[in-house]
Amino acid sequence: MITWIQTRLQNHLKVIFFTLLMVLIVAFVLTIGNIPGIGIFSGSSNRHDFYGYDLNAKPDIERLFNKAALSLALDTGLRAASSQNQIEEAALRREALLHLADQLQIPNPDTAQLTAFIRSKPLFMEQGKFSEKQYSNYLERLQSQDPARAQLLPLVLNEDFRINKIGELIKGPGYSLPFEAQKQLEFEKTLWSLEVAVFDLATFTPEIEIPLETLTSYYDTNAPAYETPEKVKTAFVLFSADRYRERVSQPTEQELSDYFKNHKSAYAAPTDEAAAPETTPAFEDVREAVMADVVQEKAKRLALKAADDFAYHLFEQSIQRASEAFTQLLTENALTLSPIPPYSRDALPSQDLPEALLSQAFDLTQERYYSDAYPTADGAALLFLKKRIPPKIPPFEIVQEQVTADYRQAEKQRLFNEHGSALHKDLVQALQNGKTFVEAVEGHPLAVKTYTGFTVETTPTGLSPSLLSSLQPLLIGEVSPMLFEGGKGHFIHVTKREPPTLDPESPEIQTRLNRLEFLTKLINQRSITAELITRGLNP
Repeated sequence: MITWIQTRLQNHLKVIFFTLLMVLIVAFVLTIGNIPGIGIFSGSSNRHDFYGYDLNAKPDIERLFNKAALSLALDTGLRAASSQNQIEEAALRREALLHLADQLQIPNPDTAQLTAFIRSKPLFMEQGKFSEKQYSNYLERLQSQDPARAQLLPLVLNEDFRINKIGELIKGPGYSLPFEAQKQLEFEKTLWSLEVAVFDLATFTPEIEIPLETLTSYYDTNAPAYETPEKVKTAFVLFSADRYRERVSQPTEQELSDYFKNHKSAYAAPTDEAAAPETTPAFEDVREAVMADVVQEKAKRLALKAADDFAYHLFEQSIQRASEAFTQLLTENALTLSPIPPYSRDALPSQDLPEALLSQAFDLTQERYYSDAYPTADGAALLFLKKRIPPKIPPFEIVQEQVTADYRQAEKQRLFNEHGSALHKDLVQALQNGKTFVEAVEGHPLAVKTYTGFTVETTPTGLSPSLLSSLQPLLIGEVSPMLFEGGKGHFIHVTKREPPTLDPESPEIQTRLNRLEFLTKLINQRSITAELITRGLNP
């Protein structure tokens, strides 16, 4: 018997059953961040295949992103992704996993499986339970506001079902030994008491002679460290929202009301200059300001679309940089190309442009010399690559002062480590001779601090948690080699180590074992996914 959900799917989104017969998708796994060239389209005339999708084709990119956005909404319960990066990651992950699902012939869900899958999606939940109303409202809203995505929804649901299946398979069994869980729990619950001697690098002032030949040799060995980074020479075009304000349709009362509700705090004003408490105004009192802001937001969206259309026109017409056609296009659109002084990736210029836009210059090429359209405070902008300034290694004479400082610091650190090794031997010998740790450090440039009765989960103030990993092999009475952390060397002397009594069959051990198995599965899944995405991007 077909449930009401199945009926809705058949009545509203019949394309599911036809689309699935025609789609051959290739895909797999989690991604790790920004992927160059996936913003809107990469602008190259060459096909860049990623499991059946051309990453240089705007229609393919839009389809990838629309599917990813729908999938994220279903899984998070949010109607919009939090960032462009999140959509990019989801798009690559989905198609990579689908490719693997195709290879392993993971079947589509049957009607009952699809129904259960839909009922599990957070987007359709209300107070932790599936809501028929939420589901119906979402379908109707999606069909009225974004018919293109509505047509993709059935396909996305089927794909996500298969992605979940393949994701579980590649996790593997997540084998972990009970012994591992027990040892980990034992270490975390062991009661420690320590004496820690601290050797401060800042107080270590050895005499360091630096002959010129030693300095030049150090420069020759480390010359790449003094390389000036690659720089780019760019220019940008602003699409001011002011130019598009006349095209903005008159906001409706509902739009004004909704905008005010979502930005109410922006219209609050202080009533007392001394205490400056804020009061929330009535909508009628700030209606004109709200109207102006709504119009401005709409104008900014039009400006962003105009910038996007401009970039796509460059791509579609294969317009070359600095060509007559490029200049003519700027003139026709009354746009001004504003130059930016050369800059490196690590030293972005102080322009009123998004950092993400300025950074994109380093992903541009002579063929794809224009960026994606980026929103700005007053509209939108496009960035254009004019020239790349390659990195270079300056001659020794130019960087001699920096080389001297670097050599001095490196030599100081080397001598510090050597002195730390000698100190460790002295401390161990003194303890073996029957001295206390405090007596052992006398005469050495060490300051001792004591920490008693704590576990690694309750680290006392003043003791860096990063040092605690070295405690595992230490027995009572032993002292660690010098551990360098935070510009200081640390010698840890164990005065108490009381491990807990644990029952190997206890629920706590089983809980820890389950956690280890879960982490093992997650690591397996992510590593395989990352590998498949890399293969897809670099076939």
